[in-house]
Amino acid sequence: MTADAPCRFAPDLADLAHRLVERYRAAGLRLITAESCTAGLIGACLAAVPHSTAVLHGAYVTYCSDLKTEALGVPADLIRDRTPYDPEVARRMAQGALDRSPGVAVALSVTGVGGPDPDQGKPPGLVYIGLARRGGDTIIEEHRFPGPPDAVLTATIRAALTLALDHGPGTDRDPGGSRGLTGESGR
Repeated sequence: MTADAPCRFAPDLADLAHRLVERYRAAGLRLITAESCTAGLIGACLAAVPHSTAVLHGAYVTYCSDLKTEALGVPADLIRDRTPYDPEVARRMAQGALDRSPGVAVALSVTGVGGPDPDQGKPPGLVYIGLARRGGDTIIEEHRFPGPPDAVLTATIRAALTLALDHGPGTDRDPGGSRGLTGESGR
């Protein structure tokens, strides 16, 4: 690690982050993350891109279940009943981050078992990624990534950035050509 590069990401992750920042910046949209198993790495990957301050609003790092409840409003009974590794937890994390961030168009959440061992009966590599759009639907993806923890986390970052690109501004999956993604509209 050199003084001018405190954080290095795989070239494909850096490329995805760059494309995301440029696309959201061109559309004038801001994004926030709510991260559990990635512990802020998605936000850090985006922050490494020039001009990311125009896009990245911040990152909630809610590694512990208590913090998911305290910071994002995920119901404690939901986590207790279903574990933190559940699609509804990912949904609530994304929605909670969006609700707490006026002026932000998109919230991206991740929760999962990084491994190497199972946790609370869930297998290593099980990851849920959520994307909440102001004025639009919340999308949840389930993934089962193979490999050791570093491979799972790298695959999770890749999938999260891809989800935000695939459902962001300027895509056919962008409802109303970004009309639903403005920071001023209601959810």
